[in-house]
Amino acid sequence: MAISFLNNGVFAGDVNINGLLDVNTGASNTVAIFESTSDKAIIRIKDDDTDTYLISRNNAFSIGDSSADYNNFKVNITNGNTEIAGSLKATQLELESAVPSVLFDETDVTANWRNRVQSGSYRVQYASDGSTFSDYFVLGASANTVEKDTTFTEQAFSAATSSGDPSSTLTTKGYVDANADTGVPAILSNGTVPSLNTGITATEINTLLGTMTGFGVSNLPSGTGTTFTISQGQTLGIVGGTDIQAVVNTTNETITLNYTGSSGSGTVTGITEGPGITVTASATSPTVAVDYIGADSLVMEAATGTPDADDFMIYGADSSDGGDTKKIQFIDVPLSIFDNDAGFGTVTSVGSGAGLTGGPFTVSGSIAVDYVGTDSIIKAAPTLSGAVALSDFLLIASSNGNVYETTFSNLPFATNVAPAAPSSLVATIVGETIEIQFAASTTSNIGYYQVWSSDDGGDYGIIGQISPTDFSSTMTVVDTTFLTGGTMSYRVYAVKNGIYSSAATVSKSYTVSALSVTAMTVVNLNTAYYIQYEKPVSRFIDHIEIYMDSQTTLAALNRSNASIVYSGQNASYMRNVNASNNFHQFWVEVVTS
Repeated sequence: MAISFLNNGVFAGDVNINGLLDVNTGASNTVAIFESTSDKAIIRIKDDDTDTYLISRNNAFSIGDSSADYNNFKVNITNGNTEIAGSLKATQLELESAVPSVLFDETDVTANWRNRVQSGSYRVQYASDGSTFSDYFVLGASANTVEKDTTFTEQAFSAATSSGDPSSTLTTKGYVDANADTGVPAILSNGTVPSLNTGITATEINTLLGTMTGFGVSNLPSGTGTTFTISQGQTLGIVGGTDIQAVVNTTNETITLNYTGSSGSGTVTGITEGPGITVTASATSPTVAVDYIGADSLVMEAATGTPDADDFMIYGADSSDGGDTKKIQFIDVPLSIFDNDAGFGTVTSVGSGAGLTGGPFTVSGSIAVDYVGTDSIIKAAPTLSGAVALSDFLLIASSNGNVYETTFSNLPFATNVAPAAPSSLVATIVGETIEIQFAASTTSNIGYYQVWSSDDGGDYGIIGQISPTDFSSTMTVVDTTFLTGGTMSYRVYAVKNGIYSSAATVSKSYTVSALSVTAMTVVNLNTAYYIQYEKPVSRFIDHIEIYMDSQTTLAALNRSNASIVYSGQNASYMRNVNASNNFHQFWVEVVTS
């Protein structure tokens, strides 16, 4: 029996199957075909607690809990690749391949890790670019390998068969190979590593300690006499001190530590007087003093009062006078040496510069402030009292040191005049929004711009504010706040020092388009109908309403007879009905805000 639905979602007839649906034709290869003209074909299997969908879509077979759930478990029927969205739990996971691998693809970074079995060894590999696995370590049956070229070179590890066997050594920077036959090694200042089995003489160590501050030894082995014997497993640590030289004697296997620093001690045997210095001789402690009494002294004894004309001063003579340091009395300093052709002489004429009038005169005259001339920077005092006007002048000292005159109206903090309003205001419908564009105010130093809106005659409210960091010659604000159709009105203000400009205004009429659902399906479940649909994408959706009409004939079905059976936000609805032979029709409608 053919079962069909009309395009508007009307089921053309009722079919009740109380037993099994048998599609066995008796042939050797019985085929049940479930075809669909959409992008997927669905078989639904349902019991009292499980609702399962078998879906064929895009060359893949999926199992899900709804007709749209085809990505959680999916098998590609061409290559057998299987995708599982959840966890995979198994007693044993077997990978069968010549080179079985497990790739760990971390989607938030480029790098990937991979586990691989190859040539009888287990490998953990790393690819910084996500595909080139050049860094790895290998666990083999008899040898292990670590590979990372930027850190150290490849070296296999295996058990040593004898002392010094290279296979037991990994050579790295700073590594020293111990010698088990001769004991603990020492690294000397000349870079050599001696073989020590006799010791270092205590005499040499004590001599060095006596001439160096902060020098000492640690972990000193026991011994007798002047020699400390270092046995296998013992260490000798030398700490502190500088300028140490180690001399190795390979014959008796000893190390001599010598101090090579500069000498800093001795006996003073004599002091010679220089210019301005006197020495009082003494066999043990001679005295050195400044000579301020002798005829050639350069430093005088401290005076008890203010300097007098006959007091002395010290000065350094130039090359023409021998370049020596000399002393002279203040009275003997000629004033002519201070004459550099400026500051000495007789004034013969006085003239007037910028901002002054009078002169030039050679005997006597007057200089006055020029507050009348066109270039004057000081104005005459006003003859009338009263408040200062914006057009009055004042003097300003600029940061570069110049003084100039300006009016009070030019001061950024003195003007209370409202700024010029924004211009060229345009409102444009863009999708489900309105874009308001305007040109900047011609007034400088605007603090910010504000955009206000009114929905179809309602109160105005602010919908946007633009700060100086976002200023440009043309600015835009997008209105997404209105929820109904009608006339949207806008006001744009420029604000400076808290003072608003007059409003630039514009209005735009907006009509909310009719909305409807799509992909509507109705499934007959004998005593119920399952309605599914896709809601439109719009910010104007308020809710969904479903209406149903039930008649004994198909021709009698009509929207005017239908009654509402659902109101809400869901994208599906189940309607239970009594068993009957009636025809049913459903209407799904979108109610806008």
